[in-house]
Amino acid sequence: MKKVKSVNSKGQKDFQQDIRNIMETYRLSEEAIADRLGIRAITVYRWEKGLSKPKSRIILQTLEEFKKELQQKSLKPRRI
Repeated sequence: MKKVKSVNSKGQKDFQQDIRNIMETYRLSEEAIADRLGIRAITVYRWEKGLSKPKSRIILQTLEEFKKELQQKSLKPRRI
């Protein structure tokens, strides 16, 4: 029997990378993201470390809106 990769684990990795990219690109702290989303910083820490991911579609939607706002405001990304 072949092993099939779990969609959930792939989604977790993608989400974890997304959080890290936002933090690095826009120089945002866990606290800044948490404040914007109305959650605790420890929750963002857990997402960043891949320990958990949002269970609420509302949080995911709010995060997407936040990313769009950052892009629209043309915040200068940090050069790597």
